[in-house]
Amino acid sequence: MNTKGLSKAECNFLRGVAALFVIIAHYCQWYQVHTDAGFFCMLLSKLGRYGVSVFFALSGYGLMCSVKKGIDNGFLFRRLKNVYLPYLIVTGLIHMLDGTKWSGEFVFRWLLAVDSWFVMVIIIFYALFYFVWKYCKNKMMIMWLGILVISLLIGLCTKDSTWYSCNFSFGIGIFIKKYEFEFSDFVKKNRFWWFVIISVCFCASAVLYMTAMNKNQIVYICFKITASVLWTGLVLSVALFVKFRWGRVISSLGEASLECYLVHSFVISVIEEKLVFTKKIGYLGIYFISFLTSVIAAYLIHSIYNFLVLKLERGKA
Repeated sequence: MNTKGLSKAECNFLRGVAALFVIIAHYCQWYQVHTDAGFFCMLLSKLGRYGVSVFFALSGYGLMCSVKKGIDNGFLFRRLKNVYLPYLIVTGLIHMLDGTKWSGEFVFRWLLAVDSWFVMVIIIFYALFYFVWKYCKNKMMIMWLGILVISLLIGLCTKDSTWYSCNFSFGIGIFIKKYEFEFSDFVKKNRFWWFVIISVCFCASAVLYMTAMNKNQIVYICFKITASVLWTGLVLSVALFVKFRWGRVISSLGEASLECYLVHSFVISVIEEKLVFTKKIGYLGIYFISFLTSVIAAYLIHSIYNFLVLKLERGKA
């Protein structure tokens, strides 16, 4: 049992796996558009939301790790530096490369990260966490209430469950870190039944929401959120209970997971539409090359960005 909590390397490994889930899901969705992909490909195309759930959970978990050092005036800026600034730089470069027209409306959407919904929502949650943990007394209750209210408002505005179905995983990550000792002790004492029950409930919820997709929207949304929450609990339980040998390659991908999320769609569009040789290698070849290119590009961007930020900070010191 991992009684000391998740290390930075372990969190990066989980982020790497989550990034793989998102990329595989998006590429399978595109593959379905071009071919008769079959049932297995359809299942893989659903992995994205579970990858995003892990991202949200680890973000909440990481904030709780950081808050032990206290919340100073730079607490929120450091989060924006790690998420919002890379988003602006990477997406700004992509839009310049693909010839986007920079209208006033487009710039407004770009600055608010409207077309990169995860970035927009996670920044809102960062601000919520900062306010709650710095100024409020009943922190956990107000945090969950804030997540609920924000998710409801987003749902009413967007009418798209993608924007809010994974949001509660952020609260799960905060909760598990705050009560990590009690949670770990509970899982240790009841590990067999805990893993059986949560696994069965997750699978049942996932099946029910996919079954209700085109039949009952209320049932669909409820079980979609339930599946996300149960998946988050299952992943964090396994991560705390099982001591894996975390792979360096996956951990490196986890370090650059945001950049990978931002570039992978652009990469596949360029390779698929603008490179002539892709017609000879087929769609699977296109997606394999796109995946490798996305990972390499993301890691390079992440490394260069961190190098420049570190150099700038040392210059100010």
